[in-house]
Amino acid sequence: LRRLENKSPVVAFHVDKEVAGEDAEKLRDSALAPLRLVDAADVAWTSDWNATRGRLRSYRSYYCLCFAVLHSPFEATLLMNADTLFVENPSRWWHLPNVQRTGVLFFSDKVSRYLWNSAAGRISVCNETRAFA
Repeated sequence: LRRLENKSPVVAFHVDKEVAGEDAEKLRDSALAPLRLVDAADVAWTSDWNATRGRLRSYRSYYCLCFAVLHSPFEATLLMNADTLFVENPSRWWHLPNVQRTGVLFFSDKVSRYLWNSAAGRISVCNETRAFA
């Protein structure tokens, strides 16, 4: 994101101290800096604790994404996996007419082989998001 000149703040949610100590420091000093790490236990509502019978570890993996959207500190949120690779600055998406009208933008989670152009020996830019938006 930073290499694409995106200046948006980044918050990464994790569950039950999955990211702590030296690993947390490495992430905070990474290319995503400034980065705020949030442990689910620090922001969980009573209903979250009740839904998991006190086992917030239930929010690991896919459910951590849902938890992150519900507990996002931002008015507008871009949800992405840790392995998401952007080929352009996603901040421009906030200004697309469909996003302005509906407040949402869905894009396909493609396997990277679809982006690899073997004939050219390089990654090709995917225009499907532009066509959809």
